[in-house]
Amino acid sequence: MKPIYLDIGNTNAKVTEYTGSEWRVLFSDSIRQVEALVEIFQTQFSTRKVIASSVRRDITKQLKQRLPDFRFREIRFSDIPAMQLNYNTPQTLGMDRFLTCLGAVSQTNQSAVVIDAGSACTVDFMTADFVFQGGVIFPGLKVLKRTFNEELPELPVPKPEIPDEWPGRSTEDSIRWGLYGGYKAALQKFIDKYRENNPELTIYLTGGSAADVQLLFEAEVEFSVNPFLLFEGMKVASERWL
Repeated sequence: MKPIYLDIGNTNAKVTEYTGSEWRVLFSDSIRQVEALVEIFQTQFSTRKVIASSVRRDITKQLKQRLPDFRFREIRFSDIPAMQLNYNTPQTLGMDRFLTCLGAVSQTNQSAVVIDAGSACTVDFMTADFVFQGGVIFPGLKVLKRTFNEELPELPVPKPEIPDEWPGRSTEDSIRWGLYGGYKAALQKFIDKYRENNPELTIYLTGGSAADVQLLFEAEVEFSVNPFLLFEGMKVASERWL
């Protein structure tokens, strides 16, 4: 029986299945909606095998306790051959970072940089031989905007776009340059550093803010966009190593 795939992120949970030709989303909501997720498991899923990637141990523990009939198999760093992790502290590595890169490289068998634009934004590198080389973690757009709202409540948070005019000559345009221009500049700098030694890299883009990142860059960077990279990686990892 085919498994279902569960991703528990910092703020959201998503359940998918692979039909043989494409990915189908079965559930996607805030991790605060644990009750709804439990009910869907109990009433709608016929398979009992669950391949999981989680950065929230508390939520994973709740699900395992409340769904004893399901066989949860969480992918951990200890499941991955040591030779695939060129990382000094693999025990602290969020497996979603490794798995999104694995999903990307498995598409073409070429080295790739993956930008996962979620609550945290990661910019990670994996070589064509599936060795994770590490990367960057910094706050995502949603976190930056929320922090801006909370800490600077008198200032507006405009829609994500880069003004045509430099420097900003209105408060909103000045904020756009600082918030969105700064975010874009950081991503561009990371991409450029990776390309110094790997000019032919494919740049993959995934995550909840992927559309905003594309909007900020317009056509300046060619991204390969795939919202299911994590699940692609989970599928590959489970077939190879679990």
